Amino acid sequence: MVLFQITFSSSHDVVAHFTRDLDLIRSKLTKIEEGDEAHIDLGLAAVSKLVVGEWGILVPCNVVLFTDGTPGAVNMRSSLPFPFPGKLHVVSLGTPSNSSLAVYHRCVLEVLTYLNGHVNA
Repeated sequence: MVLFQITFSSSHDVVAHFTRDLDLIRSKLTKIEEGDEAHIDLGLAAVSKLVVGEWGILVPCNVVLFTDGTPGAVNMRSSLPFPFPGKLHVVSLGTPSNSSLAVYHRCVLEVLTYLNGHVNA
């Protein structure tokens, strides 16, 4: 398994490039800083660019999006479907008391429903 890690807000930053070193990925998790705003579409566009640049469009890749559940700029349709075969997994780390979490979850479900009709072969 090869992993890479990026953070995104109004821009993206590659925290750890493609690696098999899980300890490196874990060590970088504690150094992630909160960004200015959530632009998930920019993050997903950066993922596409990095994957295609490294592996091309034929290698399947799973993308795991960790989010605090803040809606920010949720326009994932502009970055999806990915140009490579793969799956998008969304993990929300938001707390149930966060009032914007329900709005965010509706947006994510809408995008995942959209993706079901756009499956890469």
